[in-house]
Amino acid sequence: MNFLSPALLFGLLAASIPVLIHLLNLRKLKKIDFSTLHFLKLIEKQKVRRVKLVQWLLMALRVLIIMMLVLGFSRPVLQETSIPGFTSAAKTSVVMIIDDSFSMEVVDGGGSLLNKAKGVADRIISGLKDGDDARVVLTSGRDEDAGIAKGDLVGLKKYIKELEPAFVAQDLNSAVIRAAKLMEESENLNKELYILSDLQRSTLGDPKEFTDISSLIDSRVKTWVIDLKTKKTVNSAVVGLKINNQVFEPGKEVSVTATIRNFSDDDINNGVVSLFLNDERGAQKSFSLEAGKITDVTLSAPVKKTGYSSVMVQIDEDDIKTDNQRYGSVYIPKEFDLLLLGKRDDLKFVRAAIEAGSFAGNMKITERDISQTGATEFTGVNMVILAGSGEGADLRKLKDFVNGGGGVLLFPGENTSLKGYSELLNGFGVPVPTELKKDAKALPGKFASVSFNHPLLKEIFVTPYGNSVESPGLITWFRLPAGGGVDIIILADGGSFLKETRRGKGICPARLPLAFLSRIAGTGRSGNSNW
Repeated sequence: MNFLSPALLFGLLAASIPVLIHLLNLRKLKKIDFSTLHFLKLIEKQKVRRVKLVQWLLMALRVLIIMMLVLGFSRPVLQETSIPGFTSAAKTSVVMIIDDSFSMEVVDGGGSLLNKAKGVADRIISGLKDGDDARVVLTSGRDEDAGIAKGDLVGLKKYIKELEPAFVAQDLNSAVIRAAKLMEESENLNKELYILSDLQRSTLGDPKEFTDISSLIDSRVKTWVIDLKTKKTVNSAVVGLKINNQVFEPGKEVSVTATIRNFSDDDINNGVVSLFLNDERGAQKSFSLEAGKITDVTLSAPVKKTGYSSVMVQIDEDDIKTDNQRYGSVYIPKEFDLLLLGKRDDLKFVRAAIEAGSFAGNMKITERDISQTGATEFTGVNMVILAGSGEGADLRKLKDFVNGGGGVLLFPGENTSLKGYSELLNGFGVPVPTELKKDAKALPGKFASVSFNHPLLKEIFVTPYGNSVESPGLITWFRLPAGGGVDIIILADGGSFLKETRRGKGICPARLPLAFLSRIAGTGRSGNSNW
């Protein structure tokens, strides 16, 4: 028999205490004859012997209790026995939690922290004996798909040796919970848990979400937490990239917002973030960031070509290089396919405005009468402009185009009625106009607010003093109710003049939204091109 905690056997010395107390009670006392107690001699000798026997039994019981407690705490195990039902030795179950996050790529004098963890795990497995088993739990959760049998130590060694940092990160708290469940499933007497990590703040997780695992991990489980880092890690990361534009044109700037997080324990001062378009640096900015905080940095640079363009945001190199970049892409079609639907008289102002724009040379404009909408194929169309009410037209294909991600810009025509325009908007599930203002020369409508940052208007009304536009005097217009979408232009009376709403996917490849523009009439004439 062996003992797993032999040092506790020194506690057997305590078994001598009851014996010493018993012997001290047996000291011979000096006899003094006392006449009044003479009758005590009449006590039968048999009763005296019985009392002494009980005292010896009590002493033996006390010694046995102390010895059994000491032996229990010293954890005895059987060795080389042939008794049926007993194993030849106490088996051990080992669970190793390995942090495979990007922070484990940090390199010091002994190599990367992940390689250190692999080495420690290999030595732990090599120290196991026949009948022992081992499992690995990764903070990324990839171990759940490893498919390695519990007792396959050779396969487990190979799996750990080939580990690379994971692109998916979870926290250490979740890994400990999974490890506790594996421990609970094991029937072996000895259980050992090893946590191999750099114990970075981001790996530990949110303390508010920590789980009390005292009820999950048995008191017999020996736990070792091995902190592999030997120096303070300096690490910031680009954790998000957002392309702000919804309209892209060759030669126009692309605006990108990079979200940067400081995972270090120290503040970052004068860090540099750069924007690359097609592997060429287009812009860069400096930033400062407190420890553990997050900030957004917006950069912009022009896209010089059509087709797909790569977008990359990069910060200065630090101890962990993998998370210093984020990638994206933008697509500018070589030829923007625009479809105009409506009556010729209603489309002439729209076409004139488009052909006068700087991007007209990049457009393929197709014009169709509104009655041909049902027979029109929308494959390859980037944008649709519909002028008029759509009365008498089959708009089912157009609605499917919008639901699939296409964009349509709707204008009322010269003679569009309130009923016809309302039916058109209602068919797309958007708010309908409340009234048609006519001949309001005495009190023309005015713009109250304009969202210049909206993609439809961005960079259109730019002046040396900022964004501004002089409101026309509106004499005839459809008044749209505010709300039920994004109000791009709001009138002084609180109604919406230009509105964006979504249907289905709601965005076409050119990033133009579904919008509805009320009829414009100013300076004594009606039309769609005064503004």
